[in-house]
Amino acid sequence: MRRVSRKVTVGGVAIGGGDEPVLQSMTSTPTHDVDATWDQILRLHERGARLARVALPDRRSLRALPSLRTRCLAHATPIPLIADIHFSLAMALEAMPFVDKVRVNPGNLLEAPRSRELGSTTPAHDDLGSLRKLFRDASARKKAVRVGVNQGSLSRRIVDHLGTGVDALVESALEYVRVAEEEGFDDLVISLKSSNPWEVVEANRRMAGTCDYPLHVGVTEAGFGLQGRARSAVGVGLLLRQGLADTIRVSLAEPPEEEMPVAAAMIAAIRPLTVPGARVGRAAVRGVQIRAASPHRGPHTRTRIGMGDRIHDPVAGTALRVVAQDSLQSLSGEPVVLRVDAAPASPGDLAAILEDLVVSPKLPRFVSEVQLPLPGGRPGGDAALTEALARVDVPLTWEVSVRSDTDLIRALMDVAQLVEAGLLQRLELDRGGTSDEDRDDALDILQGVGTGEWRAHLIACPQCGRCRIDVPRLAAEVRARLGAREGLTIGVMGCVVNGPGEMQGADVGCVGEGPGKVALYRRGVPVTHGVPVEEAAERLEELLRGD
Repeated sequence: MRRVSRKVTVGGVAIGGGDEPVLQSMTSTPTHDVDATWDQILRLHERGARLARVALPDRRSLRALPSLRTRCLAHATPIPLIADIHFSLAMALEAMPFVDKVRVNPGNLLEAPRSRELGSTTPAHDDLGSLRKLFRDASARKKAVRVGVNQGSLSRRIVDHLGTGVDALVESALEYVRVAEEEGFDDLVISLKSSNPWEVVEANRRMAGTCDYPLHVGVTEAGFGLQGRARSAVGVGLLLRQGLADTIRVSLAEPPEEEMPVAAAMIAAIRPLTVPGARVGRAAVRGVQIRAASPHRGPHTRTRIGMGDRIHDPVAGTALRVVAQDSLQSLSGEPVVLRVDAAPASPGDLAAILEDLVVSPKLPRFVSEVQLPLPGGRPGGDAALTEALARVDVPLTWEVSVRSDTDLIRALMDVAQLVEAGLLQRLELDRGGTSDEDRDDALDILQGVGTGEWRAHLIACPQCGRCRIDVPRLAAEVRARLGAREGLTIGVMGCVVNGPGEMQGADVGCVGEGPGKVALYRRGVPVTHGVPVEEAAERLEELLRGD
């Protein structure tokens, strides 16, 4: 069931009000290059984006807005244009006539617009004139404003009082919401983003219970490849399935056109597998890790069985016999793995199978594990499946077999729900590769959803118009050199908006400084500036050698 938020209109596109979530993305071209930016807006629109956002890092970009707006309005299907503003409320005010929505970042505009909860501020921080004028101007022009909070760019004042977690994300947005409401302005969209997808989920759930403004949902630096898609399956997918996402962006460190099919597949996979938010199994989310409350080690991967009727149990160190559900009644004594071979079309179908196994008759004691297939995409039965799974008291292995990108995204969202519910101990993946390839992919998925770390954790931003380096290429080079280092956190950020903030949680990383140049960081501290981007991956490796 969808949350029915307040409806906000951006151009001719309605956000919220219980309508289907709206897809959007952001251009990666320099905004002042009008032709290149317009070409990318068109490509995004053709792939499903109904809103297009452009960065305004300088006055050259601001001067490009009238031409871009003319082209957006002249298109056969007019494309609402959004200005992405950091550091300058004056720039936001100047952009307002030429766009349909302005995104502002509370973390780097006014340091402290309101002091009710967090104590007094200095007089220099109390001048709210520009912010109030922004909301009055937006109201007069009938334009929308997104209050967009990023964990990587929270204000120093918020960090000092509340840290960088969920409380800080929510309060940073609410400070601006209060000022807007004092001005009688309510065409607001709110986003609370982090590179930690579980914090994205918790922050948005809390905000949804606090106000009725529509929510723009995304993970700031999801990265790329399977890990990036898996993080997005948590931070975007779970909120979609709970009906809390009114508009989404899947922020991958890939060309922005590549985000669109992933986002569209998420909306197509909106049917829940288990009850959204349920936590009924033996493992629970603690931050970004999974901690099992049972003696079973997990979750972990297993290569698919394929040959024979026995598998190796990495916990017990023994080989276990695999039996199908129709053979169960003829067995006794020897520990076995019960494998459900049916292909359920919906969560309800799988629930019915489980009811036959664990209720009448009850699951025999000699069954040491149950292997289950993910059901197809038909909706219905998530409550029944949640109840049935909660009664299975042995480890669960989920068999995931995918052959298309669309099926992969649904499977990732299913895995994210199972992890949240504590109902996944092992993952067996079949993508059509070799056993080793499929196992590596399964590890990427499990690390992406936060169940553990088997290789480096790469935080990489989606490239935008502020960026003057090729983030996707640099991220791939860094992963090739350093990606196998278990437990290492690496940041690859395009600019100073979120870059320095994200470096606080990274062992090493780099932040774009200008055309072809980066600054290198170690443990949150910049150590070298002006490094040619071609040398960045090698120089990061050298920094680690010094540890």
